[in-house]
Amino acid sequence: MSGRRRHCIFRDSLMGMAGILITLAMPIPAGAAISNGPNCTNAVAAEEQRILQFHLAEQAYQQQLKVGRERYQQKQMTRAKIIAAMASELQARQQTVVIHPVAVAEASGNTDEAASWFQPWVVVAVLTVGFFGFAYYLKRQRVQDMHGPKQPPIVVPAPQAVDGTHGRKGKRVA
Repeated sequence: MSGRRRHCIFRDSLMGMAGILITLAMPIPAGAAISNGPNCTNAVAAEEQRILQFHLAEQAYQQQLKVGRERYQQKQMTRAKIIAAMASELQARQQTVVIHPVAVAEASGNTDEAASWFQPWVVVAVLTVGFFGFAYYLKRQRVQDMHGPKQPPIVVPAPQAVDGTHGRKGKRVA
């Protein structure tokens, strides 16, 4: 063969390949580590063993339930103590902090006087002043429209002086 060399088992025949395939396909017996429980030859002894195991498991389960109930009762007692302590603390705070409602009517005297500035005549007066102010503004606009737009002032350069000073006082330019 050129370039690629095969393994020595597959060199001259296909018998090596067939042997490997047969070896892989055949089951190899092996012992498993699975326990079937106690080997009892007598059916009565096996039944007694099963009842004993069930009884022991039931006792262990009942013990676990008992421990769980005791822990639950302890937690409930602790919660009850905490709630009682919080209630007594709340009651003590409520006794020390007394909130008195603020008497607005007593502080300002009469409640009608508090809103006395907002009388209807004040509203009418403000609206009337606003109306007359707006009418005056419109009148001024009409007067300006009748006279036309304002003319910008005409700016004329200052005439030059004849004496050669160019508008400067006292200084002559040669």
